[in-house]
Amino acid sequence: MSGFESYMLNLPISSLDMLYAYYMPFLQGGGVFVPTKKKYPMAAEVSLLIKLWDDQRASPVPARVVWLSSDGGASRDTMAGPTGIGVQFLGAEGERMRARIEKLIAGHKAGDRPTLTM
Repeated sequence: MSGFESYMLNLPISSLDMLYAYYMPFLQGGGVFVPTKKKYPMAAEVSLLIKLWDDQRASPVPARVVWLSSDGGASRDTMAGPTGIGVQFLGAEGERMRARIEKLIAGHKAGDRPTLTM
């Protein structure tokens, strides 16, 4: 991140349904949607603090901005949604978070409910 502005993001996840809606499994290494009105440049590296509902404290995960939704859902055909960014997990911490999230949502019955990114 040298030479670039450092970004810190917090993402509290309060339920399994919320985790399912925010997770971006189609990204290599996994990633999440982060609701924010702040503008971030594509490819910016960020420090993401993810706090899952059953954790005592947030877990730091390095990530990179790979997706922007600045207009409340224009990237989706029929649904308006929150403004935010998609970040891709990086490094060993990112791999651990991806594995943990995928284990948590593996048996989740979400039906046909859309996520915030697809």
